[in-house]
Amino acid sequence: YYGLGMIYYDEYDYAAAKKEFTKYTNLERNDADGWIYLGLSCLYGDKDTIKAKEYLDKAMSLSPDYAGSIEAMALFYDYTGASDKARECYTNALAKNPDDYTLLCKAADFFYYKGSTAEAVKYADQAIALDNKKYGAYRIKANAYFYDDKKNEAMETVEAMLRSNPDDPVVYNIAGDIYYDAYEYKLAIGQYERAIEKNPMNENAHLGIIGSLYCRKRYSGCLSFALEAHKKFRDAEIPWYIGDAYSALNDPDNAISYYEKALEIDPDNQDLMLSIGWEHYYNGDFTKALEYADRILKEESGSFGGSYLREAAEKRKRSISEQIAEFVEENYMYFRPSSEFDSVRKELEAKEQASSQDILRLFSKAYKQDDMFSFVLYDEYYRQYLEMNEEKTIEADTIDDNIIYTRISSFNENTANEFIDVIDNIESPEDKYLVIDLRGNGGGDTNSGCNILDYLLPDCVVCNLIYKDGYSDSYYSDDEYIKFRHIFVLTDGDSASCSELVTLSLKTYLDNVTVIGAKTFGKGVGQIGFEDKENELAVFVVNHYWNVREINIMDKGIEPDVPVAGSGYGECMDEVRKLIAGQAG
Repeated sequence: YYGLGMIYYDEYDYAAAKKEFTKYTNLERNDADGWIYLGLSCLYGDKDTIKAKEYLDKAMSLSPDYAGSIEAMALFYDYTGASDKARECYTNALAKNPDDYTLLCKAADFFYYKGSTAEAVKYADQAIALDNKKYGAYRIKANAYFYDDKKNEAMETVEAMLRSNPDDPVVYNIAGDIYYDAYEYKLAIGQYERAIEKNPMNENAHLGIIGSLYCRKRYSGCLSFALEAHKKFRDAEIPWYIGDAYSALNDPDNAISYYEKALEIDPDNQDLMLSIGWEHYYNGDFTKALEYADRILKEESGSFGGSYLREAAEKRKRSISEQIAEFVEENYMYFRPSSEFDSVRKELEAKEQASSQDILRLFSKAYKQDDMFSFVLYDEYYRQYLEMNEEKTIEADTIDDNIIYTRISSFNENTANEFIDVIDNIESPEDKYLVIDLRGNGGGDTNSGCNILDYLLPDCVVCNLIYKDGYSDSYYSDDEYIKFRHIFVLTDGDSASCSELVTLSLKTYLDNVTVIGAKTFGKGVGQIGFEDKENELAVFVVNHYWNVREINIMDKGIEPDVPVAGSGYGECMDEVRKLIAGQAG
């Protein structure tokens, strides 16, 4: 009964655990552990604090000096909000059991989660002094240092743990997990690689590398590594990550294929079903999206994710005119209600199928005449748009051995992926000069531009977006970035929108950026798109302003640091070489 109870308890099935521990305590009434787990099962399962306290009191009366009884009472007090009493329990327990490694770790963990990091480190150090071969205390101590932004101390703690067990592959796994949990993904990868060197079939380390690469937005590298790992291990997480990587690389067919492989391994996973459903949704197959929403709701009728997917897919099954009317009304920055818009909207609702010309007529009734950045693409224009999205947007070359030249023709969903594939392979980037050529780049996908900034900027708020309803959103860069000796940005009068966002953010947050060329266009707004693949139609409307540290360049543009008449490639690169020669001198 005790063994069954522990199995259920570890699986969080507290109702079943309670039944088994009840049977156990009826037979073994003098074992404190039985009463402890019966009490905790009542606490976490039934939320029955009265019964839980009764059973835990019984355990305390049987073994008042037993660390397990005292710790269980601390868990009770912490759960019920009496943190001071919980703290007192741990203090009392340690006074009676000062050499209990496990208890010291649990006390350190308690104080860590309460934000008392100094006490967490103190108890972790005491545990390490007792046994420097065990891992638990090192992990808590490193986490506490990371919490306090003491990265060097955290890394020293990890290295001390590694020195204590240099031949144990598990210790490198744990080091990787510590760094992963602290969002230090590059450091995590290094430790997981060491774990794999010790044991090539270390599944946890493979998963750690896959997850770290994905979180670092290295989607091509994540995909390549995960595909190899998929040959070695049967774990649903691996094809799931492969699906996520394909999705991030805008390959929906392969994404769905691998999501389905993951679902074969874990057939009841609702999150996987949701991933497949949304991939079908973004791929324009709303019938399939509904099928997966219904599968989720069949398993759990109250599922928020399933309900939200169903609602979104059902909306896309309505008439195209009603979908676009609602999209424009909700998202267009300059939308103003009008009788003309409502009249055309009602007229088209009565039609069985609205044509492209009908949609243009509807849009014209909402369109603000001087808005240069909202438009409708249809028929051949839409097909050209799709072809452009398939084209590569990055050209790269190495000039004079130390100049990395990159030309970004536009920003589409894959631009950031192409960019990182280029700069990630540069040896010693801190000794190189990076040229980002944005001449003629009229903008595009804001998310892609912000991901490029994440690769190049330290920890900062890259930009803020302000929507028509006054709400705002922000893009962030983390503290891992690729540092170059100097960055040159080439611009002209056609550099607009996302090109200006990238230029302004680099200039604002780095002190080694020079803008060369001509004043930019001055487009401080961004668009959102509605796409209907079946009808070969896309609508883009201005839906936000953007700023960098509250600076917006709408109708103002960005003045270059080094003006160049004509802004030709040769003239701009001549200025780059002059500035580099001046720095070298």
